Amino acid sequence: MKKLLALILVLILIFPLCACNSEQLPDDDSQQTTTIDTSPNNAEPEPNEKDKNNVCDDCDYDDLTDAYDIAQIVIDYEESLRDEIDKLNKEKNEYHYCYNQVDRIRCEYKLKSDASADAIIGNYGMNNEFAKAKVSALDAIKKISIIFDRNDFTETIYLKIRQISEEEPLIENFSINMERDWSKSYTPKIQYYTDNETVLDYEITDNVINSHHDKCFIIKSKDQYDNYLNDLFESAQYDYSKELIIGQRDLYDEVFFEENALIVTRTITLGSGSIKLTVDNLYVSQNKVYVVIRTDIPSFGTDDIKYESFTLKVPKNKVADVNEVITLQ
Repeated sequence: MKKLLALILVLILIFPLCACNSEQLPDDDSQQTTTIDTSPNNAEPEPNEKDKNNVCDDCDYDDLTDAYDIAQIVIDYEESLRDEIDKLNKEKNEYHYCYNQVDRIRCEYKLKSDASADAIIGNYGMNNEFAKAKVSALDAIKKISIIFDRNDFTETIYLKIRQISEEEPLIENFSINMERDWSKSYTPKIQYYTDNETVLDYEITDNVINSHHDKCFIIKSKDQYDNYLNDLFESAQYDYSKELIIGQRDLYDEVFFEENALIVTRTITLGSGSIKLTVDNLYVSQNKVYVVIRTDIPSFGTDDIKYESFTLKVPKNKVADVNEVITLQ
């Protein structure tokens, strides 16, 4: 009994040192930084039960964790992200915006000028204490960086991170960056364009060149396919383009077009090659086929231009009356 009372007393004394303090979330939605006030006067929120709503149900984003004790600061931040997505979806009729949860948490200690990052890491056994994280001594800029996968950043880890910052006099302050691979994801709403759509089965197939960047095509026969390539060949300005077109002559033959048709989307041009484009779905409405493209924008992208079009195989009997293709992105 005496040991139990002693343990309870120790816990009572330690808990205030781990208490949560004011957190400030900046406005950047791609990589949010939470600056922690290390004064131990405010109440720490209770560790949460498993967050059951961290998935956008109709965006095909799976729950990435089986853990029940993800740090409350992460849960709170993700809740604010969901609120923003809900607001966008209410305000924007043309698009459906998807929720992307946090992928990594980057904790950084800013050190005083006479501090040694390696020494502090060793004194607190950070490599063992945070074994699942990447711990880096950045002495040149007087920082210690600790990067966690989202699922590994538990409430216990969060409290330990705070405790070290409060105990170590050579730490001036610390910050927490919430990082996501994808900062924004959206898909056009087919209902914005038509109200009598039918889902069309499709298969992404060998890509057919589309040098008419702003046009979409539906090709239902071998003759139409050959004429399409002839038109491309005549308008090609470079020898390498002509060689590519010649190489596509035998991609599809008469047998293919007996049961199939090809849809070639317009070329989508974007400001970064890191942006991901995927075909979300195809729909038939009256005499039109709508190709709906999903866009995922990364938090950090390359500074280049992206050009992408898609070639899709569809059942010929389902598009017999179709004479127009519309690419939605």
